[in-house]
Amino acid sequence: MTTRATVLRRSAAVLAVAAVQMGLIAFLASTFGFWPQRWGFHRESAPAVERTYLAVHKKLFYGQPGKWGGAYIDGDVVVLRTVTRSKEEAEEYLESRGMTGPIEVVEFDYSIADLNTAKDAVAEAIMTKGPGAVGVTKIEPDSRGARLIVGVDYFWHVPGARSTVHEALDEAFGDSPLADIPVFLRAGERPVASRTIVKVTPRIASED
Repeated sequence: MTTRATVLRRSAAVLAVAAVQMGLIAFLASTFGFWPQRWGFHRESAPAVERTYLAVHKKLFYGQPGKWGGAYIDGDVVVLRTVTRSKEEAEEYLESRGMTGPIEVVEFDYSIADLNTAKDAVAEAIMTKGPGAVGVTKIEPDSRGARLIVGVDYFWHVPGARSTVHEALDEAFGDSPLADIPVFLRAGERPVASRTIVKVTPRIASED
């Protein structure tokens, strides 16, 4: 027969589990902007800067990747990189689109589309040599950091991969700003299949 004390203990356990779950949801929301609507979290309840960041991606980057160089959150402001417009022109454009959130516009040399072009050039060079030869498992444009992310199997692959990446950028873009795109190399990323460049979870970081 279930006693009152047993019922109370079970109720306390259920409440404790619920509290942990809600804490995890709140952590994901504040850290990654993750707002699962089926649990009652809506983007409207996110801080203004996070809502603005999501709006920038949706309204600008998807349709105009050649005009913008990505964005990132700096404190309570979204820093937006404009490439084809001046700072003043970009601000006027944002106002015309009704985007009046906390945005700071800065002029920049290369766009999200340029990052993808650079990624393709590096991928072609690596595929020519063979991914296994340089240990590369992933190439990914990073619009937030305005850089390329290159994942390699092990630390000893970093020098060869770095050299291959920069040679590919120099050969493809010469004196263009694209030749000087920052490259972030991460060691400890394993491919899912051999000779396949994939996105996987990093374990160890090494920056160029």
